[in-house]
Amino acid sequence: MKNLWGEPYHITLGIKNEKCKILKLMKDLGIQQFKVKDIRGINGGLVRHLVELPLNEIKRIPKERVNKIVKLTKGSAAWIESEGCDVCNAILSHGSFLVSGRNIQNSVILYSFIAPSFDAYKSIVSALKSNNFKVKILRMWLALKQAFFDYPKKLMQLNFRID
Repeated sequence: MKNLWGEPYHITLGIKNEKCKILKLMKDLGIQQFKVKDIRGINGGLVRHLVELPLNEIKRIPKERVNKIVKLTKGSAAWIESEGCDVCNAILSHGSFLVSGRNIQNSVILYSFIAPSFDAYKSIVSALKSNNFKVKILRMWLALKQAFFDYPKKLMQLNFRID
């Protein structure tokens, strides 16, 4: 069998992240539901978050916080810059990219991301645990080179959990 540890993995984690700057901003504005579609590290330790929201909700965000508004096929999104929290920084620093982040309740956020390898995934989880996050691994797929980026996507579900 081919060594699959060096292949990319699609992971979904549940994390209570009370340090998330975007979550705090949205709570302060009374915005309950939003989805983070992308994160990008930029100069000065800042992270740019692409946050999907209805346009009327975006208009509630102070203009100095919104870098750019983007029209999506089904809605709108805004690029919002903030200091990166430990979770976003862990994902970005291990060569991974966010697929989505969604708040579900009481500062619990579901993070779905692609890690370039099993070792990168383990390093992210280790970094999060060393920062005192309780990490719940909800799902992990092996995103095969021949399948994850194909249309339609074909994913091989792995039936194990690693904590």
